[in-house]
Amino acid sequence: MVELERRLPSFLSGRFVFERSDLIGIDRLYVGLLSSNVTPRIKYVSIYDTPHYAYASHVLRNIPLRSAYGYRDYLEYKSLHSHLHSHSEIGFRNLIFSMQKEGYDSQNYPILVFRHWSRQSPLNRWDVADGFHRLSVLAALGEKNIKVDRLKYKYSLVERIKRRLFSG
Repeated sequence: MVELERRLPSFLSGRFVFERSDLIGIDRLYVGLLSSNVTPRIKYVSIYDTPHYAYASHVLRNIPLRSAYGYRDYLEYKSLHSHLHSHSEIGFRNLIFSMQKEGYDSQNYPILVFRHWSRQSPLNRWDVADGFHRLSVLAALGEKNIKVDRLKYKYSLVERIKRRLFSG
């Protein structure tokens, strides 16, 4: 377990620990997508409702680009949120073709998921903490179930609330 904990990206390791690997249906995974509003808000949506999935489907199956969640396409999403540490169009295309050719390396590049106490619906849902682009490619490739690494919070809900209230 210690080896897997080291794999957590630094932006997650302060809040989460590895719980276990699991096979989960893609339709139970939700990703945080920034709205296109002037003051962007994060809304957790199905991967199938994202411009990322629409773009991966376009590249893999030549499906026409379509709007998703208020965005004309993935390129508009990227241009409005260029400050994010996400893939360039070329980087995303390379990932798509790499995964199409070589498959999903869940051991070295796992999709990390967690449960958030305020987002219980639909039942048995998981939020993606890391792996949004990989998930969109897997969905566009037609995968239904994928291996993910489940995370759990390091601290209880009460402890997290206390930390938030009393931190500077």
